[in-house]
Amino acid sequence: MIDQARLTAVLKSLPVESPVVDVVGSSSGLIATVTSESFATMNEGQRQELVWRHLQDHLVDRDDIDPIEYVITNAPGEEPEEDLAVAK
Repeated sequence: MIDQARLTAVLKSLPVESPVVDVVGSSSGLIATVTSESFATMNEGQRQELVWRHLQDHLVDRDDIDPIEYVITNAPGEEPEEDLAVAK
């Protein structure tokens, strides 16, 4: 089962410039925020596709992916989504 430390490590290995990763929750439900300058040139769909493809490539066990509720992807200076930022 995935935990905060493992999800953080996998997200820090994303093929983007200097990802800053914050993960909250427990193995029953995790929310992550990834901030990278690389996201500035991508729309939200491209960001999410990159992140989820990376997660699927590195977490082959479905039990590791299921607890991940959401991954917020921001470029530096962007405001986090309010409804998910409150989840912290």
